[in-house]
Amino acid sequence: MSNEANSRIPLVGGESGEVPGHYGDPLTVSHAATARGGFGQHLTHPLFLLLHGWGSNEQEMADIMRLIAPYNDYVALRGPLTLAPAQEEREVGGDSGSTSTRQAGGAESAAEEASAVAADTSSAESPAEEASAGSACTSSDAKAQSPQARANHTVWHTGGWTAATGEPGNYAWLHGAMPVGEDRDYDAYAAACAVDDWVSANIPADRDIVPLGFSQGGLVAVHLLRINPERYRAVISLSGFNAPGQVPGTAPADDRLADYDIPVFYTYGKNDGVVPKYELFATAAWLEEHTWLKTKSYHGLDHNVSLEEFADLRQWLLDNDITSGVL
Repeated sequence: MSNEANSRIPLVGGESGEVPGHYGDPLTVSHAATARGGFGQHLTHPLFLLLHGWGSNEQEMADIMRLIAPYNDYVALRGPLTLAPAQEEREVGGDSGSTSTRQAGGAESAAEEASAVAADTSSAESPAEEASAGSACTSSDAKAQSPQARANHTVWHTGGWTAATGEPGNYAWLHGAMPVGEDRDYDAYAAACAVDDWVSANIPADRDIVPLGFSQGGLVAVHLLRINPERYRAVISLSGFNAPGQVPGTAPADDRLADYDIPVFYTYGKNDGVVPKYELFATAAWLEEHTWLKTKSYHGLDHNVSLEEFADLRQWLLDNDITSGVL
């Protein structure tokens, strides 16, 4: 862990009216999912660090890997803030770390539509329709992950690794679907610190890591560069947004980030109805200034992912020697 990480102090803002607690409350990652067999199977390529969106979970995010980089290791982290507990947590009387049962606009799942694509590639009339079969901003009663999909994962919690069982819950990284201004700064910093601390405690220091986040997870993925750019090989943000950096200390590496020229892949839909256009444009402009950016927007795509986007991502991964390009 860097000296900067060791010297971190909590930076806490005002009280949230959406998820109980304060913006910037210190967080701890306590659950993760990876392929059965762990994340030490393909050591010659970087490890993907998967970060879900608002109201989603680590198991759903893990399912997109077979469409992006099936021969890379991955670990998908669960957001520390509970919106609706998983089945096993409900059965034992609730998660002690639970902060809310409110759905507040529905779940964001970047993997649900990917699962539909992989399950039936013959029914859609076009790749765009195919990838849109499940929404990335689904309702709170979104269909649960299949037992077959869950069987492909093992899960980590503070007690160790076990087989994935039960229905996944709904979680978040921020105290709201999309906090604004200083509130977002506080929460982005707390979430990124929680992820970076988990990485320091669980991943060998010489292992290359590529954070990949959807929406709220995309913000956290980018913010990892703003607190510890030396640790991360590249970053992928799908339909993500950015923290404004108004609060001193919440993005301590901004002044040196551009020196590293870290590859970043940032894409979004032109019809995104969740993240305002000005937020998307501002994020792209900031990344252009601070990173080695590849960005693209997609006609007809809402707050979602598409097969065209995945194809572009696979090419970018190959160009940056992150994957072998084999599916």
